[in-house]
Amino acid sequence: MKKFVTFLMAALVLCTAVNADTKENTTMNPRNKSIIEISAYTAVSNLEKLSGAVKNGLDAGLTVNEIGEILVQSYAYVGFPRSLLAESILTSVIKEYEAQGKKLNYGESANAVPQDMDKYSYGREKINSLFGGKASQSRPETTDYNASTDIFLKEHLFTDIFYRGLLSDKERELATATMLGSLGNVNPMFIAHTTGAFRNGNSAQELYEMADLIGTLIGKKEGNNAHQVVAQVTEGAAPAAGVPSTSVSAVDIDDFASKSMFAPGVPNDAFAKYFSGRCWLNILNKSGAFTCNVTFEPGCINNWHIHHSEAQILVGVGGRGWVQIEGQEPQPINPGDVICIEPGVKHWHGAAQDSWFSHLSISASKSDGTGKTGTDWLDPVDRASYDKLR
Repeated sequence: MKKFVTFLMAALVLCTAVNADTKENTTMNPRNKSIIEISAYTAVSNLEKLSGAVKNGLDAGLTVNEIGEILVQSYAYVGFPRSLLAESILTSVIKEYEAQGKKLNYGESANAVPQDMDKYSYGREKINSLFGGKASQSRPETTDYNASTDIFLKEHLFTDIFYRGLLSDKERELATATMLGSLGNVNPMFIAHTTGAFRNGNSAQELYEMADLIGTLIGKKEGNNAHQVVAQVTEGAAPAAGVPSTSVSAVDIDDFASKSMFAPGVPNDAFAKYFSGRCWLNILNKSGAFTCNVTFEPGCINNWHIHHSEAQILVGVGGRGWVQIEGQEPQPINPGDVICIEPGVKHWHGAAQDSWFSHLSISASKSDGTGKTGTDWLDPVDRASYDKLR
């Protein structure tokens, strides 16, 4: 039943059309529009356009230090070279205004991080606040690359930078989402920070306008992708800033997804009652063989279920998981493993207790002979039996 493959596919193409006419006809305020313009041009290092965007930002009421803070934050997401070039543009605009005798509003100065602060704990709680997580881990004691990145993330990005103030969390996440959407090819992070922008007070309409601006300022390809991401993040959801809505943070998803072939997609809330924890769904193909990538947090599995009108092929993509067919022993699924499940067969699948897990689910139309269609969702898996799996 299980086959190992060394090569699965060269590419899967997702083509989704978004009808902009269905959105409300509202206008983003000039301040947020300027944050998006500055962030977008910084991400792609379009310095000529960035100069105009900086001037527009000053006219829209952004202070010099607030614009500078967008550029400080940018290095963590699009790199030091782009950040330093962008800062040089801000400096040149300042010199130009001074030479012309124009008055500049520098605004408040950034906060300094207290020397005795537990920066790891502060950063961890900032991530929990932004993305709705419940992380409680202590600072890693090892110095391997995973632990070091975790420390830099929490102590530097989410403490040294976020503690500086000047921009609200809502504005920082809007800037970050814009940078990632403009940069391209980083959808796991783009999805995570668009979710962060939504949770922290940016409305669905504002995020659609962000996508519109990315398309206008950067390119049609990037704009279309941004529309797809915003649609995934905001469809059927409501922002709940300050209220945790998930048991894991978007940063945790970022870390796992960066090592996987496919983006995690959006929370699979429509089927949440059939899963023991949180999972995410990324639909890759709707025509012909329906194909999606499903990502499970550690310990999340689905209920026993039966597909009546399709055979299901599961392909391990990342992490480690389990699958069980009724009457058989549970089998592990690792990246590259292929599991074929015939229609009418009762089964379950999901993550191992200590590992994130993602698999492709490919559906092939095939009847089980009963005349039934769709999927029957049944009882949860016996937790005691699952907990024994190692």
